[in-house]
This record gives sequence, C-alpha cells and structure tokens, in this order.
Amino acid sequence: MISDVTKGIPVVYSLLGRDKGRKYVIVFEDESFVYLSDGKVRPLDRTKKKRGKHVRLAGTISRERAVWIDDKPIRPIGVRNAELRKALVAWDKENYLEGEKNG
Repeated sequence: MISDVTKGIPVVYSLLGRDKGRKYVIVFEDESFVYLSDGKVRPLDRTKKKRGKHVRLAGTISRERAVWIDDKPIRPIGVRNAELRKALVAWDKENYLEGEKNG
C-alpha cells in the first residue's frame, strides 16, 4: 500500500474528513487501513484509523530521525510524541528549503 517506500517513514496528508489537509506519519497499516499519528492531536497511543485511499503520500522521514518508532509493528509502546512532532517540524523545514532552491 502506502508504506512501500523503503527510504523511511511515510509522511501523508489527509484528503477527506474533518482532518483534511492535516499531516501525519503512518504508524502501522493493514490490508485496508492505515493508522496515523501527528504526535499532538493524534498521539501515538490514540492513532487515527483511515482508509489508505484517503491519504496522499507527501514524502518520508529518514529512519535516523524516526527515533520514536518501536520495532513492534502492532502497537508502538513507550514511544514519544514530542520526538514525532520534532521530526515532522524538521521534515517541513527540509521540504520548504528544497522548494526554495527549486523555484
């Protein structure tokens, strides 16, 4: 599905619903759904369940920066929402700077 990207942790934007346009990372996915978190409104212990077709891939966060990820695929235990928020902010800054360089 979405996280076939092997470079890092997928960053997606919500396409439909009350959270339209909100940025998330994919924490886990199964056959039909992706489970999303942004570390703030949707912390890692209360992920958002959304159909994969209702999100758009925006990029990836490198595995080195993704220190909040636990290797257990079903439920990340003991992870830190603050680290997730920092990684999303850093990803935003990197992509903003790349946009300025390109145009």
